[in-house]
Amino acid sequence: MNEPDEARTTVIVGEDVHWMDPSTRELLSELHARGSRNGRLVLLLCRPPVPPQAEGVIELGPLSREDSAALLRAIPGAEALGRSRIDRILGSSDGVPLFLEEHARAVIDGNVEGLPASLTELVAARLDELGEDRIVAQVAACVGRSFDLETLAQVTEWERPALLTALDRMVAQGLLLVEGTQPEETWLFRHALLSDAAKGMLLRSQRRPLHARIARHLAARQSERPELAAPQFADAGEYAEAARAWVASARASVAASANEEAIRQSKRGMQLLPQIPGEVRNRLELELLSARAPALLGARGYTSAETGGVLDRLRMLARELEEPEALLVAVNASWTYHGVRGELDRALELVQELRVLAPAQNLPTFAFQAAGLDRLWRGRPLEALAIFDEGAEEYDPGRQAEYLALGGQDPGVGCLILGAVAAQFLEDDSGARDRLARGEGLAADIGNPHSQVFAGQVSVWLASLRGDEAGCCRLAERVAVKAREEGLPFWAAMAVPYAEWARIRQGEARTTRRLRKAIGEFAATGDGATLPWLWFLLVDAERSLGHVAEASRMAADYVDKLSGAERWFGSELRGLASEGDD
Repeated sequence: MNEPDEARTTVIVGEDVHWMDPSTRELLSELHARGSRNGRLVLLLCRPPVPPQAEGVIELGPLSREDSAALLRAIPGAEALGRSRIDRILGSSDGVPLFLEEHARAVIDGNVEGLPASLTELVAARLDELGEDRIVAQVAACVGRSFDLETLAQVTEWERPALLTALDRMVAQGLLLVEGTQPEETWLFRHALLSDAAKGMLLRSQRRPLHARIARHLAARQSERPELAAPQFADAGEYAEAARAWVASARASVAASANEEAIRQSKRGMQLLPQIPGEVRNRLELELLSARAPALLGARGYTSAETGGVLDRLRMLARELEEPEALLVAVNASWTYHGVRGELDRALELVQELRVLAPAQNLPTFAFQAAGLDRLWRGRPLEALAIFDEGAEEYDPGRQAEYLALGGQDPGVGCLILGAVAAQFLEDDSGARDRLARGEGLAADIGNPHSQVFAGQVSVWLASLRGDEAGCCRLAERVAVKAREEGLPFWAAMAVPYAEWARIRQGEARTTRRLRKAIGEFAATGDGATLPWLWFLLVDAERSLGHVAEASRMAADYVDKLSGAERWFGSELRGLASEGDD
């Protein structure tokens, strides 16, 4: 889609985008951000409200009588209708194209003479024509608007030739459309309302067994996509199975850094809990929150109120139900939550708990990453480096899937790249470069976007520590773009101040206005641990612009804001503050 082609225009059409999932929303946002270059037009069809990315909105109201008549004339067989029937169809359709088409076809086929009460009545008349093939349409509607031959064959237990004949008849009648070629064909109802109407003609007692069979077929056939089976289990009344499928979906999304997807899937599972009894409900809530916690850290940032509330509830449930794996997830996320907020004493309590929990689960690298970062925040890089190196040694590549499902990012990558920061603080440049290269390589091999963005931000930190302004600016811009693309706003907000600092240091900007704005936007995330580093960059930028007295005053103010536990850039800020006394 991004290859320039002056000879043609690429038109991308998205239908029913009011039902789009977070990944589709991200794709549309990315297309919107890149503009309409390269001869590309994106056309979205949706019900209100209109997506915020949309431009040039065209509101489609009911068809005029003239347009309705033109549509009616295009329907095969309409030319034989008399004036009174045409007027009755136009009057009853009220300008709604689907209703007009269905009413016209029903009249042409002789199935309806008077005014139909509803679209369901029209569809019922069409389905009655199918005879015993009608069950195929109704089962297909239970599958969804789109479906394939394999699923229909499993649920109906019909032979494939008979199914194909029935589907061909429905295509000929205009109920279905077919896409693709054999053996990859898929069918879909021409309109979602047709699917809803066909499904609605079945009693709940008839639908539920069908949904149960569909759910089990999808769960077995597409085990890597449990989100397909989850709604079917719910429609079958098997709410616990549906919730379990949403747990599996959310965990898979977390591992792929599809954090908004994971949050949505977890919430859909939570909506089922009131219909699930007793201890089963509590355990499913625990699993759903365990999947949501790492996704919230990525999508909402490390310090949001929503994240804190989920973590509190998760820790309580994990302790009540004596579930060590869920408690590991909760404590691992909670120390990060409190540490990034700058609440280092509370974070240390959780780190100490994690140092017991993680080895007991044979996942000690989580604890090493946490303990090392605690030392780094407290200005003890030598101790931090030893802990990070031990964590990298204990790392088990064979358990990467568990690391990602439980933590959202890889702790082996974390130990390597944070070890690089500690080494740089100790002026071991070659050691820092070696650890960073290994961490970035591991993140690339794993393919986890959150770990890749984290490693990218550490490369930005190191470039700033080395005084490599050009590299810092280039890397920070790259991280900001990648973080936005992957739905990681916290990291995007962190990268921007480094780019602005580098521009000032390179003489590309003569004021700190944009740097101050970027730091303010990052501070709004609630981060308290990284701010001292950004304060140092702001003071350094003022000094580089020749504002030495102002820089010293600012440094003194920032030193007063440091908590007793913080040592992260504290000495650097104190040194700059003391220059004002000279």
